[in-house]
Amino acid sequence: AISGLELEEEGSAMGLFRYVQDGGVVRNLSLSGNAAPGGSKSQIGLLAGVNYGRIENCSVSGSVTGAGDVGGIAGINEATGEIRRCQSAAFVTGDHQAGGICGSNYGTLNNCQNSGSINTHSTEVSFSIEDITMDEIEDINSTEHVAVHTDTGGIAGYSEGKIYYCANSGTVGYQHVG
Repeated sequence: AISGLELEEEGSAMGLFRYVQDGGVVRNLSLSGNAAPGGSKSQIGLLAGVNYGRIENCSVSGSVTGAGDVGGIAGINEATGEIRRCQSAAFVTGDHQAGGICGSNYGTLNNCQNSGSINTHSTEVSFSIEDITMDEIEDINSTEHVAVHTDTGGIAGYSEGKIYYCANSGTVGYQHVG
């Protein structure tokens, strides 16, 4: 068990492990702490920023805050990555691709459970008419330029991978958006 983890420096691909490489295994770990980096702050998870390997029988609690690819266990679970029999009770906040287990999943999530809340507060979006030009009018609804939450999920915010036997009991989204 590890407690009191605090990740606040600037950057991306952050977690207890920045990367769990293909062939790497993290097993039977209980982790609590907070990850709220500055700077680009994408690919953020309490246990791993990016997982190419195997994470199994692990649990996390605390909070994770980032811009994109933000998850309780891992920011991104890549195609070779597998997260199995893991639990998250972390409060996750991310602008794009935020999930209880991982922000984006391209690999396999199997028998995972999330009880943490994901993006449960609204973000106020407002524009000043002086800030809008004819050249920018087409970009006004682009999620890249507007501070709103997109791709939010209890298990994964975005997935092209496989999700088996997973369960979410945490609150996802906020009024009128969840």
